[in-house]
Amino acid sequence: MRLIVLLAAFFLSALNVLGQQYEELENHLRTADTTVYYVHLNTVQSDFQQIAYHGGRIGVLFEDKFGAKDSVQVVLENKTDQISSSYLFRKSFGSNSFLLENVDLSGLKEPTIFELSLVDDMGKSYNKNLLIDPRRDELPITANIIKSPINIDCQTPANTVIEFFSEVNGGKAPFLIEWKFSGADSDFKELIPIQGYSSGILVDLAPPYQIELKVTDSCGIIDYQRVNVACDASAPNYNSILFNLEPVNKRIIEK
Repeated sequence: MRLIVLLAAFFLSALNVLGQQYEELENHLRTADTTVYYVHLNTVQSDFQQIAYHGGRIGVLFEDKFGAKDSVQVVLENKTDQISSSYLFRKSFGSNSFLLENVDLSGLKEPTIFELSLVDDMGKSYNKNLLIDPRRDELPITANIIKSPINIDCQTPANTVIEFFSEVNGGKAPFLIEWKFSGADSDFKELIPIQGYSSGILVDLAPPYQIELKVTDSCGIIDYQRVNVACDASAPNYNSILFNLEPVNKRIIEK
């Protein structure tokens, strides 16, 4: 009987130690998380930006159109308890990126509405409502190639010009956009802060060629899409382009 009691005490002690170690590991992972959820304050002001929060920091992207002042104040307010935090950042004319340090959202258990705001040099207020939800899972990242032909000339393929865009949905911002083209001298990379469309890539290669889009989110999740571009051989007298989607392995983690 004494042995059973001793064993029980040993296992309870071991469980307590394991529980403490787990809490320490969980706290380390939370504080060491380098994920940044970027919010672009120059985008449409009326909608909510939903964030599936599982650790990380809040970042702010802001396009300064005046450059009259060298600093700006950013305010993050919890709309439930009316508690707000204010941050002063140095800024410059053009694109600015700020990180809200010491914002601890680890205690959130329910979806909570926050308001992120700043006032520009001319007194205009920029506001964005955030629905931060610790229970919501991230949607898987998807990358799609959007085509926009500028000039199609299948009699003289070298005159063909097509503009391509990337469409990114799901995943966790920011996103690294990478384009590769068969027959091109160099590739192209671009960082976009939020889900949506990238800037256009103008391609003046003569068909046939292949274009590949690779999108990587801030967690290292990757999605690919490839498209084969060729003139329609069945209609040689018409300026008709075929865009054939090539299936590839999607949503992988690259290490």
